[in-house]
Amino acid sequence: MRTIWTITHDNIANLKFPEGTHENANTLYGPRNAVELLQSFLNAKGASEHPITPENASEAIQNRPEAFRFRMKDDDREVYYYGFMIPGDEVGAELAPLKDFGELNAGCTSIEIRDNGIWNPV
Repeated sequence: MRTIWTITHDNIANLKFPEGTHENANTLYGPRNAVELLQSFLNAKGASEHPITPENASEAIQNRPEAFRFRMKDDDREVYYYGFMIPGDEVGAELAPLKDFGELNAGCTSIEIRDNGIWNPV
């Protein structure tokens, strides 16, 4: 499975735009086929009580016990985004939100994972 991620807080959001857009990334998720990936993942675990839809995908990702927190920063170490990811089995899985979205959308240069209350660089 590929890493599935969602942005839960966008520190640079333009609030004139709806959530889930590149300008206001709150509730944005990825990759593009995240809904299908998450549904397949849940089906394989026998944990699919409700269908995953674009409207509930971000919340579904956050609520999975496999999910863990991340944040993305620019090279000035300013935090742009917070989110959750369910790591996949691809090489560099923990970098997926950065590579899929953070670098291209906002020039983020690093991602950190929260473990036992401490932010650790990937």
